[in-house]
Amino acid sequence: MKKKFLSLFFTVLVLISTLSALTYAHLEGEAIKTKSYRFEFTFINTPNIDSDNAIVVKIENSEGLPLSNKSVWMRISKNNNVLFSSNNFITDDSGSVIISYKFTDYGKYNIDASVVSNEVAHYDFEITQEKTTVLEYLLLALIFVLVFMITKSVMLKHLRKNSDNSKRKS
Repeated sequence: MKKKFLSLFFTVLVLISTLSALTYAHLEGEAIKTKSYRFEFTFINTPNIDSDNAIVVKIENSEGLPLSNKSVWMRISKNNNVLFSSNNFITDDSGSVIISYKFTDYGKYNIDASVVSNEVAHYDFEITQEKTTVLEYLLLALIFVLVFMITKSVMLKHLRKNSDNSKRKS
């Protein structure tokens, strides 16, 4: 009976761990087309404030070929206020530019990118404060209860074993 319980417990634990890892490990982005180019804006992780955010911009020509070794201008703004702007980016062999930026506040942001000054790709996104859901609290409570039950079971078994050994010695 206990072996079945432990087997079920570890199966559920592995399932929960796998599902939570799949939930948080993703690349999320959007493709923006201009007259001659396709810009793919992606964050390595979900963007958040007060930590470095890796922003990847992959640029292809109209034929779908990556633009390698090209100068790129990029700007990050919020509420029409420019927070960052630079034309010192060069695409790598895969046509990508990676920048790191630390956002300081929640809200709606815009990233603009251009290879040619008259073709600007605009990418809008929002950084929201993540809220823990009721399901996440219930899962944490379930894990806590299961760990408590297993610990209690092991301790009782150990106490019984020690009690039996002390009775035998007497």
